[in-house]
Amino acid sequence: MWHAYNLSNDKAACNGCDSHWLGSYLMAISDRLWEWAEGTLELWNLFASANWGSIADWVSGAGSIGAAITALYLAGSERRARTLAERPHIKVELPDSATDGWLSVQLTIENRASLHWRMTGIQAVWPRNAKVVLSADTYRKNEDAPWDGPIFDEDLREKNLARKIGCRVVVHSAGTPGGASNNHQPRDIARETFLVHLPSKARKLKLKLHFSSLEPISNEFCQSIVRKLN
Repeated sequence: MWHAYNLSNDKAACNGCDSHWLGSYLMAISDRLWEWAEGTLELWNLFASANWGSIADWVSGAGSIGAAITALYLAGSERRARTLAERPHIKVELPDSATDGWLSVQLTIENRASLHWRMTGIQAVWPRNAKVVLSADTYRKNEDAPWDGPIFDEDLREKNLARKIGCRVVVHSAGTPGGASNNHQPRDIARETFLVHLPSKARKLKLKLHFSSLEPISNEFCQSIVRKLN
């Protein structure tokens, strides 16, 4: 049982007797430790009297938990595998070094899945001051001699140059009625060329391609492209 001691009064009553004050203080600590021990013993008896089951019960429970975790992991892996299988395959071709600060990047996008995909954007991630522009957006219509094709316009290239640009590339689903524009072939292929403007002494290029599915369920993903430059 805990006893309350007025240690200051004991010490004053004893006219400053340190030994009497110290004894009262130790008794107070002893009572508190005894209470803690009694509480611990009661808690131990409570746990000891509980029905914890046999070792076989514990092993069975652990096995059930392990089976549930394994099933969730396999389901997640299968779902991820299906998601990756539905994405288009991307082939990237670019030179090892820039010419006058410019790199020409050629993309080949091949779709063998049942989804229509659209490349919605190209983003320059590294170097931080790198910019991109679609090759088609660097040419203007040849008004004087249309039979000679469009004319490269440097001012137009600078105007359309940006950190992130939008795209109009679509790859249709393979072998389905929705992919009629690829004549129901087992794959659909689209190509796009764009230019990257790099600062001097750039040794690494990182781009991010943004894709979005058109149907039947909206889905988006990003594909990173990382290359070392000479």
